[in-house]
Amino acid sequence: MNSIGILCMSMIEAVQGGSWAGKAAVMAVFGLLIVVLLCMPAHMTGKADGAPRWWSNVRLWAIGIALVQILVYAWWG
Repeated sequence: MNSIGILCMSMIEAVQGGSWAGKAAVMAVFGLLIVVLLCMPAHMTGKADGAPRWWSNVRLWAIGIALVQILVYAWWG
């Protein structure tokens, strides 16, 4: 198993064990995803020809789902 696999397994074991550090690490990954999504250029989302409506904005939905994941880990994790 490579080092990324070992890191992932240790994060999963930490979350399953109820460790607050493991939960914080998983939430930090989703937080980093939100930062990347906010900084991503519009042409990378397929909507370079103008601002899409909110219901068809891929970036908005991805950020919303990441926020829900953070809330789920914070509340039930």
